[in-house]
Amino acid sequence: MSIWLSSSIIESWQNDMRYYDGRGSTVKYPDSTIEACHYIRMVFKLSLRQALGFIENLLVLLGKPHLQCQGRIIHCKIS
Repeated sequence: MSIWLSSSIIESWQNDMRYYDGRGSTVKYPDSTIEACHYIRMVFKLSLRQALGFIENLLVLLGKPHLQCQGRIIHCKIS
């Protein structure tokens, strides 16, 4: 099985340089990350916990163990 994630998605996976401007902090996960996680979950028909484990293992295999996958980014509905 081959899974391809573009380098632009991996590079912008999460925003660690967040700031608070009084109205709320910047988003941690960009839309591209949320969409990628959602598509992986839907293609493989995974439950939420299965998708979390699957994506976290993919990140480790890609040599990016410092990146995280939070449950709420997979659970979000894409409009």
